Amino acid sequence: MFFIVARKPRVEYKGAVYHVIHRGNNREYIFEDAADKRYLLSSIVDIKDPMGLSLMGYVIMSNHYHLLVKTEKRALSFVMQKLNNNYARYYNKKIGRSGHVFGDRYKSTLITDNNYLISVLRYIHLNPVKAEMTENSHDYKWSSDMHYRRNNNRFVEIDFVLDIISKNWKQAIKQYIELMGNEETSSKIDFEVNEVIENKDTDGKPEPEKIRTTNLDEILWSTGVGKEDFDLIKNCSRKRNLTPYKIEYIKFAQEEGYTLEQIAKNINSTSSAIANLLLRNS
Repeated sequence: MFFIVARKPRVEYKGAVYHVIHRGNNREYIFEDAADKRYLLSSIVDIKDPMGLSLMGYVIMSNHYHLLVKTEKRALSFVMQKLNNNYARYYNKKIGRSGHVFGDRYKSTLITDNNYLISVLRYIHLNPVKAEMTENSHDYKWSSDMHYRRNNNRFVEIDFVLDIISKNWKQAIKQYIELMGNEETSSKIDFEVNEVIENKDTDGKPEPEKIRTTNLDEILWSTGVGKEDFDLIKNCSRKRNLTPYKIEYIKFAQEEGYTLEQIAKNINSTSSAIANLLLRNS
């Protein structure tokens, strides 16, 4: 039996942390040269303070960009509309055309777990390395990697992430650099930060816990998974054909307000394994 699952609305509230990805239409190289990348970065910097946006990480590739942001004033959808419309006008004028510059709508993942936050930042900064555009993340000019290495918080809010790694800033930067090392080295670094990121309103008071209308097993069933595959997922099977169901389950569960640790525990997995699954399939 299969269920038709409608696209759920984005979860947006003050203090929410997101991983945002947006690609060029038909994966076109819309950030082909330094001038394009510089314009997008300048646009981000220009709008972040008026929009109440904290920028914690970014990378600008040739045909897409990644942002790690926290919203404090305006909804993420409003900020993204402003940013993308601004860049689209610039790019269309530059090449003398009209029409869509970005493909479909941007992708955003709500982050409510500190382990996942660290994994996302690493994924963002290693994008140019994995794309074989550079051998080391710190050699790529169009990312926030060097802000962390040089303790530069001029427009990137590095303190938020570094405080998660260590309260000692020197130790935090040292561990960050180790984290950005090769795959084998970084996989051995264990950031066991189980404390959920607090999302606070403007008065500094924690927001009330979101009321959940669905339990985790119900969310897993809603993906359309069959009984046999349901049991396999619940027992942490790693069969590839189960991946689409797992991704839907994780994303829907996050939208219901569950943490990565809770989501992972329900299928006998770990929060780090869930985080890596999301990143590999982003």
